[in-house]
Amino acid sequence: MKFKNIISLIILVIVVVSCDEEIVNYDNVNGQTLLKFDEPAAKTFPVRLNEDGSVDVIVSASTVSTVDRSVDISLNEEETTYDTDSFTFESNVVIAAGEYTSSFNISAVDNGLSPSDDFVIVFNLNSIDNVDNFVIERESQVLNISLVCPTPDDRYAESTYSYETVACTGNGSGGCATTGLTFQGTATITAGLDEDGNIVSGVINIPDITGGLYPDGYGSSANPATITESCLLINFSGQPDTVYGGDEFEGSGFVTLDANDEVQTIEFEWTNGYGDGGSTVYTKL
Repeated sequence: MKFKNIISLIILVIVVVSCDEEIVNYDNVNGQTLLKFDEPAAKTFPVRLNEDGSVDVIVSASTVSTVDRSVDISLNEEETTYDTDSFTFESNVVIAAGEYTSSFNISAVDNGLSPSDDFVIVFNLNSIDNVDNFVIERESQVLNISLVCPTPDDRYAESTYSYETVACTGNGSGGCATTGLTFQGTATITAGLDEDGNIVSGVINIPDITGGLYPDGYGSSANPATITESCLLINFSGQPDTVYGGDEFEGSGFVTLDANDEVQTIEFEWTNGYGDGGSTVYTKL
């Protein structure tokens, strides 16, 4: 009997609690409007080298209306670091009747960007008309300017280059022992390939990263390496010393193009932990 009474009491409590709970259905017509940028807080904005780029930014409202609603968006000039003369944007943003979202377009030009630049464009979300009750869920949108430099697959197709190197021999502890050594010759440079034999854009196979120092200065073998070009800039590290072992090469440089957008020179400085180092210029023949 006591057990039955306990069960009855539990059922009564559940019924009372259930009756006290109120199911709330969100009103997507007359409810409070949540207004926001419907994008990642920081969105990448790609701009092509020496060209331009554009990106759309979505704005959304949580309610729908029978009339068009204009959204007030402004440029945050204080936080924007990209040159304001280098981009334009649509200031008239309208969420059409019956819709929840709209978007506006931003166009920008390359004004001398480099891959290491860290510029941003920042917009603020201010208000929406024809809505009495709204809350701005996220009021700012950051666009990170990113330089994009597509490399034609045939840019580093197999070709013959002449090279000239000014180098020094290492002292074994990272410094130079003998300086002013010069080496000249010709070499074949090819594009990097993936495991299926397809060209990997921007990857260059160099037949001798030392530009002649190892074979002609030390009388050993050439040290091939694979370097990477992005936006005509070269950076490499961790390239193994395949001749003497236990060491690595690193360096940086650039590529120049002729009037036909063909490779003219590949130029870079290089060094290793032993102290060997130099500057090599490959000129396409």
